[in-house]
Amino acid sequence: MSKRLKSVVAILIAMTLCVSMLSGIFTAQAEFNCTIQGDWPKSGIDYEWLTAEATTDQQKRDTYTAIEDELKYQNDVLNFKIGTKDDGNTTHNIETWSGMLCVQFENYDPSKTDNTGNPWGHTGPNNAPRLWGVVTVPFPGMAFSIKGELARQFDSYGKPALSNEFTYDGVVYQLRWDNTHLLQNGARSIIGYFPGSVANNTDGANYTFRYAVAKYNQDNKHAGKTVGVALSHARLTTDQTILYQVFETNSGKNYVAIKAENIESAKLTGAYVIAGDLARAFDSLGDDMDARFAVTGAPLSDAVNGVQMFENGKLTANGFTLGVAKINSFSFNGEPRPAIIDDEAGTIYAFVKKGTNVTSLTPNIQYDGKSYSPTGAQNFSQPVKYTVTAEDDSIKEYTVKVYQLSDADITSYKISGVEGKIDYDTKTITLVAPTDTDLTQVTPEIATVGDSVTISPSGSVDLSDSWEDGVEFTLTSGSETAKYTVKVRNMSGDNTVKSVVVKADQFKFADGDVTATIDNTSKKITIVYPYGNMANRRVALEMSVADYATVSPEPSTARNQSGATYVVTAENGAQATYTVEVKIAPKTALPPIDDIEFVIKDARGNFNYDELKKVILNEYNYQRSIGFDLGDVSENFSNWDDVTNRLPFNSEMSTGNILEGMKALITVDYPGALGYTIKNSMANAWTRQVTVDGERVSGFGNSGGAAANEFTMDGVLYQQFTLSYGVASSGGVSRVINGIGTLPRGDANSQFLSSISGTKWYNTENMNVAGGVTDDFRRAYESANQNNLNPGVALDGNLKYNSEYDFMYQVFTGTGELRAQERDSSNKSMIISSDPVHTAFVMGGVWQTIYENIPGYDFVELNLDGFSFKYAPEIGVPIKPAYKGKNDEWILEFEDWYAYATEDDPTNVQVSEGGYFSKENYVLDIEFEQAVKSINIMTKNPDLPADPITNADRIDVVFYKGTDLSNLVIKSIQVSEGATANVAPGSVLDCTWGTADIKVTAEDGSSRIYVLYASVDEDTEPPVSNDPGTSDEGPDTPGGPGSNPKTGQAAATAMLLMLAASGGVLLATRKRSKKAE
Repeated sequence: MSKRLKSVVAILIAMTLCVSMLSGIFTAQAEFNCTIQGDWPKSGIDYEWLTAEATTDQQKRDTYTAIEDELKYQNDVLNFKIGTKDDGNTTHNIETWSGMLCVQFENYDPSKTDNTGNPWGHTGPNNAPRLWGVVTVPFPGMAFSIKGELARQFDSYGKPALSNEFTYDGVVYQLRWDNTHLLQNGARSIIGYFPGSVANNTDGANYTFRYAVAKYNQDNKHAGKTVGVALSHARLTTDQTILYQVFETNSGKNYVAIKAENIESAKLTGAYVIAGDLARAFDSLGDDMDARFAVTGAPLSDAVNGVQMFENGKLTANGFTLGVAKINSFSFNGEPRPAIIDDEAGTIYAFVKKGTNVTSLTPNIQYDGKSYSPTGAQNFSQPVKYTVTAEDDSIKEYTVKVYQLSDADITSYKISGVEGKIDYDTKTITLVAPTDTDLTQVTPEIATVGDSVTISPSGSVDLSDSWEDGVEFTLTSGSETAKYTVKVRNMSGDNTVKSVVVKADQFKFADGDVTATIDNTSKKITIVYPYGNMANRRVALEMSVADYATVSPEPSTARNQSGATYVVTAENGAQATYTVEVKIAPKTALPPIDDIEFVIKDARGNFNYDELKKVILNEYNYQRSIGFDLGDVSENFSNWDDVTNRLPFNSEMSTGNILEGMKALITVDYPGALGYTIKNSMANAWTRQVTVDGERVSGFGNSGGAAANEFTMDGVLYQQFTLSYGVASSGGVSRVINGIGTLPRGDANSQFLSSISGTKWYNTENMNVAGGVTDDFRRAYESANQNNLNPGVALDGNLKYNSEYDFMYQVFTGTGELRAQERDSSNKSMIISSDPVHTAFVMGGVWQTIYENIPGYDFVELNLDGFSFKYAPEIGVPIKPAYKGKNDEWILEFEDWYAYATEDDPTNVQVSEGGYFSKENYVLDIEFEQAVKSINIMTKNPDLPADPITNADRIDVVFYKGTDLSNLVIKSIQVSEGATANVAPGSVLDCTWGTADIKVTAEDGSSRIYVLYASVDEDTEPPVSNDPGTSDEGPDTPGGPGSNPKTGQAAATAMLLMLAASGGVLLATRKRSKKAE
């Protein structure tokens, strides 16, 4: 190749390389940057260490930074697109969702994200799927993403992640708050282990393992390291001194551990991760965890620069080095008494004979450790500091002070075998004698340096009042004299508690510090927490006990004080055990309000605005009476189509967060029902999505409305909704799919339907339970509420079938008065129905007593789901809820008879035939202020085919010429005895369009609606009469006042002619008749 050609080729190659490099520059992915903004949420966070009050400004800043760093890490390091909106914006607001602190992301343009979908099936513009992900915050300054397929299959509502995704043994894992999710071949599954989990799947580490694992994963995120996956629960060492858990990674095992005695006292910190090379070095210390921790003790810190400190030393990749540094003995030749060594204080008092040259003394030292200094002779005319160095190079310092004792000095002072403590600086001896020692006549045992020493006073001495001022003893040996002041008292046997205080800053809602009431006779401590706090809230106590007594466990350790016990040990060893009772103070009532306005959005037309307002106002003011302010009605519910029966409020007092600023709800199940409030943690529970047999069940509408207000039972907060119930405890907030009369889900549903197939309870058309059963149970539940007996919560499951006696039932726990905020779990009740065509009956309280004492029938004793009752198969149960009679007795109504008894004497049950209340609901007569030409009242005959003209509930009224049908005024109306109508004298009917409805309700609650058909005879002038409501064409007839046989006959004839012309047949008409024939 010629030189010229070579030069050309070289130039071409250089140009190609340049183009390639420039191309690389221009096509490289741009560095991702984002901003997290918005105010830290003031409410709606379930994790107390993340609340606005608990976090410092620095922690808030660190959290915003951690979220930004997490998004940058996902985009730049993992090349996973998340955090860019469809319009290219990368600014996001921090928020709370389902009780957790987070930032959510959604896209509809797949080019902007690598997320794959959402768990709810949401779609957006052009039916494009909503591509969703979330960054969750478990602790301040930590953030982890739930993304991709694990986001699409998300169901851990309110449970933040403790790691990002990582791969172990070919499977993708992610640690969540209370389980571990894994993704294999696109399918997600869950294992129950999580950091700190123990055998019953609860947190045995008091959040410390969660914190330690999340912190390690956060700190080592960019290094690509993780603690790994827990394939077993945490466990204690055999000696129960250390709690530990083993985690698996591709490079080996990692560990998390904490000293067991520190678990309860720890506030997040206290557990530490042993990982990587240090974990391998730890493995080499023994064949099992017991052997390894026997060497090291519990970890005391995270690893720093490859060194991790333990109780017994330090661990490096090269192994473990002991950290023992201790002086065991310190002496001089010819010393008058042994040295006094105090390891805790780091002091040594040594002794030589008076006159010894202390400027050059060489002590005899025995120690544990690698070395000590100084060595050799030292000048002890001033205190000398000694340092002992352990094998791990840790040190322990002691200060040595040397005393010169004369022959007259005391070396030992004893009473009843108890040796006193001698302070040689002040020449003071203090001694605590046994409790029963008589200090009025004491002969002490005194040892001195010299042998021939005279002591004054000598012999028996009265030391009973010596503790404050002391008694002086003078010792003489030749020319040497020493004086000591002796202070003696009896050992105390007092083991009482003097005071207990809970500081205000430990409460979520506080009215100041709380001082407990102490009963030293019953050994009971009663603490009343401010209203709004949970009884199981973890708080520390400031407890003072009797002088010289000790208390265990340490009161200053935060714990659930409800039912906690403290052992107070007197100085003499006598013990007393105190039990703590926690109560919640009633909140000061807020004054009621007179009115409340809201927009009615009732797509189904079920509710009357004025009636609904009364119900909502009543519940609103009840909440105010217990100190809870619901605040203003929220306007942020435009995305709800029908919210009349669930009215949202922007309550500043509610810690819950429902949606778009809604903090609380008042719900009304159906017209006539009472209203109930969903607030605080129950608002969070109400929105929870849950998974049942792999089926995702979202919150909101699928939770149902509130069936009662919340209550506490066994330290746990519950609220029954119509389709589920909420639970809130120290372990968090959740929702359980046990509603009122609801069917089981998943496999249990198939089994349930199979059990009722072929029975009266099975609907063969839709292959489901007979229609209306669920509504019957809900109405029975509400009926009990309205009679001040709330059945409670459906802890024992959904609707069940008893095949032996062919009835449906559901057991409820925590039955009590409707407004009772504390319930007893032993109180149960049952909703039961023996026929699907009738309303269910609540078996409980006085109603159960009356039922079980109905005379003349055989009862069988049953126990279902822990509820015991007697059942009479021959009669089943009442066909409707129990109700009060005219004389305040309870009525249990059956098909054609009823039983009744009083509240005071429920076992004295009487039986009577027929129905207690009249079923008649007829219009007998009606008059108008306007002149009427004719009136025909027709009541439908149930034995004949219904017909809108010949057999219907209708009233035909013909008015004279000129009558305004838009303003018809009722003059009088007569209905069946005991019945009521929705109109009365003076009521105005608008019949502009020809009709109006008149509703008549019988005593028993059954109703009938008459359609009033109004027309005007424009050919007939009204007669001249002093009584415009009647016609003047003839005398009154037995049909009722104002009826007229001539005009009635004319109307009937006209109707017959009209029907004949159209091919119809009129069977009969009757003016003001009760029933068509």
